[in-house]
Amino acid sequence: MPAGEDWIARQFTDIKRQIRELAAANPFGPMGISPQKGGMVVEGYQTVNGPMTITGSLDLPAGSVQNDALANPVQIDTASNGIDGELIDTTATVRATLTLTVPAGMTQSQPA
Repeated sequence: MPAGEDWIARQFTDIKRQIRELAAANPFGPMGISPQKGGMVVEGYQTVNGPMTITGSLDLPAGSVQNDALANPVQIDTASNGIDGELIDTTATVRATLTLTVPAGMTQSQPA
């Protein structure tokens, strides 16, 4: 028999303390998962095997998605035009025109 008359009260106190500690513990902490208000933080490399739906915004650091992984990748191209024997004076005159067309499958064109 445990020593002291208050051993049952001490047992209850110990059990309540253990329950509080377990409730406050993060069982997923060793896996790099931390709960936060309104969501959670998952650290490290993640693999999703199956469908995944993101209903909120997805913030990615700049440069983290490579161009070939995009549905509409950026296509780099150059264009040039030259005029020989043309004198440049102070009169505003159109010397050359250039029309940039947004390539098929792209959403914008940006002159280099």
